[in-house]
Amino acid sequence: MNFDSSVQEREILLRSAERMLNTLAWEVDIGSGQVSWHIFGNPEISPGFQTLLNASSMDEYLALVHPEDRGEVMTVLTDKTVQVGYRFTFQHRVFCKDGSVSQLKGSGEKHDKLGRPIIVGLLIDITEQVREKKRNSDLEQKLLSTLENMSDAFFIVSNKFEFLYLNLRTEKLLRRNRNDLVGKIIWEEFPEAIDTPIYPLYHDALKSGNPFNVKFYYPPLDTWFEVNGYPVAEGLAIYFKDVTGEQRQQEAAKLLQERFLLVSKVTNDVIWDWDLVNQKLWWNDSMCRVFGYTRAQLEPGPESWTNHIHPDDLDRVLESIHKVINGPETMWEGEYRFIKANGKYATVHDRGFVIRDDQGQGIRMLGSMLDLTERRELEEKLRESQKLEAMGQLTGGVAHDFNNLLTVILGNAEILLYRLSGNQPLQAMAEMTVKAAERGAELTSRLLSFARRQPLRPITLNANRLIRDSEELFQRTLPKSIEIDVVENEELWSMDVDASQLEVALLNLVINARDSMQNGGKLTIESANTYLDSDYAATEGEVAPGQYVRLTISDTGCGMTRETIKRAFEPFFTTKEVGKGSGLGLSMVFGFVKQSQGHIKIYSEMGAGTSVKLYFPRSKADTRPDPCVMEQGEIKGRNEHILIVEDDDLVREHLHSQLIEMGYRVTAAVDGPSALAVLEQIAHIDLLLTDIIMPNGINGRQLADMAKELKPDLKVLFTSGYTENTIVHDGKLDADLELLSKPYRKRELASKVRKVLGLTAN
Repeated sequence: MNFDSSVQEREILLRSAERMLNTLAWEVDIGSGQVSWHIFGNPEISPGFQTLLNASSMDEYLALVHPEDRGEVMTVLTDKTVQVGYRFTFQHRVFCKDGSVSQLKGSGEKHDKLGRPIIVGLLIDITEQVREKKRNSDLEQKLLSTLENMSDAFFIVSNKFEFLYLNLRTEKLLRRNRNDLVGKIIWEEFPEAIDTPIYPLYHDALKSGNPFNVKFYYPPLDTWFEVNGYPVAEGLAIYFKDVTGEQRQQEAAKLLQERFLLVSKVTNDVIWDWDLVNQKLWWNDSMCRVFGYTRAQLEPGPESWTNHIHPDDLDRVLESIHKVINGPETMWEGEYRFIKANGKYATVHDRGFVIRDDQGQGIRMLGSMLDLTERRELEEKLRESQKLEAMGQLTGGVAHDFNNLLTVILGNAEILLYRLSGNQPLQAMAEMTVKAAERGAELTSRLLSFARRQPLRPITLNANRLIRDSEELFQRTLPKSIEIDVVENEELWSMDVDASQLEVALLNLVINARDSMQNGGKLTIESANTYLDSDYAATEGEVAPGQYVRLTISDTGCGMTRETIKRAFEPFFTTKEVGKGSGLGLSMVFGFVKQSQGHIKIYSEMGAGTSVKLYFPRSKADTRPDPCVMEQGEIKGRNEHILIVEDDDLVREHLHSQLIEMGYRVTAAVDGPSALAVLEQIAHIDLLLTDIIMPNGINGRQLADMAKELKPDLKVLFTSGYTENTIVHDGKLDADLELLSKPYRKRELASKVRKVLGLTAN
């Protein structure tokens, strides 16, 4: 190569370099080892170029080259054996002044310059390109690692549906070696997929460019898949996962849900369904029936439960249920107090089970709540009965021993009284001893009566005659401010009782009534035939179903609290002032009635008086036909709508269930204000069945009047623990209105409702 041509080529090379950015031209004199540099492009040259510009010889240049790259550079730049025109490329790293390392790429060509061998060439700084390539390589590796380790299966197919890439999870779910699938067409490898929803979706996604989501069943693998597809430059990117467990759980949950709405409709229990994910709580209709709430009063979330738990029970209940939800167990149960719409607390037994997802997280909880209030009250009645029985045994034993002592005292006192006839002072003391012994004997007699150990002489008698014979005695006991009224049933059955003890029992009740009417009032004594059915007997205990003669002593006095009623039959319990009563009057009556195989019940409201009802079995000697036997035929309703208003929870729930069983639609309210709200909300109600004595400012009679203003055609039936005669004669109820007296048997309820509604037997 001659010099002129070399110069021309060099000029071309230099002009090319001028058009490039950050390009360094160089020339090496092989003989002398001298190096010359020329920078082109951006004046802000790279750190690597700045470093090389300080090197004027080959040795200085090589010293700046990274030791690992130095050998290659020495070979191409110092080899004297290469021919003129030889071209080459090389790449090396340079240590920069700032401590960094630059990547340089060079090209060169050997020339002859006036007989001297030289090498000319160009260097470009490729540091950023190398770094970018490394970053891209790292990113690609991270992406590949992510795809390989992701929980979802992932693969890419081309526009011709050829597998381009499959991750490890795809290999496991499809149960095929991924290396065998790369390059193969998906429909040829999995022909059954053509009949699934993904075939048209794949084609449509490639044409439209729209992503898709689908869940489908693939029979060859007996697996449910959820697939998400996204169009990409290469074709389609597919993410999919096995959702067989989730799908079958959903199907099982759906089936369970269907069986659960069904069960909730036919059970009397309060059923609940708690969505733990969305925090929604559903109740069946029993929530409203048992606890008195309306749907509008119930919050949509768990607040409809937690807001009604007794504050003293709340922390304990929440801690126990969340321990199950957040732990490995599935069953939970607890007992606590739950507030009703009327403000009273019910004792409930609650239990439920947790439904979990594949990860074991609780997603739903189903359960039922049972109102134990009635059961607890029955248990309390049993305990009270057992307590009275134990007290009876104790007092009976004491009275028996005391009677023996009194026999000796009374006998000796009578002897002294006879022998001290001439000694007036001592005879007076003996007489006082006799009277004291007689009073002691009377006391032991009452104790024995309570203990049911008093010797009775039952005879078959008609209570009407005994009451008429005793009426003068009762009159003498009462002040003129108290009126007495005797109401007889002319068809009264006979009963087998001790006449003298019955008279004493009635006298005790008359005295109690008198003491409760300090400002005067009215006393009513009533006789009636009645029947106590098995439903009533089951709730009371120690009562045999059957026919009874009922004697009722009612007053218009101050009434009793529920706590007083609960303890009224306990020996020596009294609410009177000290010295005003022994506390044995009602105890004696209780013991006498029970010893006569009878039943006693107190009904009282504060400020509304008291009724004490004595029930004695009908005498077997009375063979007269039963005038109370109702006509044959099942008494059924015809889906009429009845609104019942009763403040006693047990009575209301019992009445509700009985009327439902008879074929009526029933809505329940706890007092007058809530009943009026129901009447305003519900368009059609056939019958108002309401208690007379009720709290919160509106009694039954007032409620009936207000209801008639809203619904003039509404039929009304009153119910009360007081007898009809007591209610009517005391002015609480007009004589032409209908009253159902408590307790009543089922057929009496059915007959009375049917009569008021104007129905006939079915």
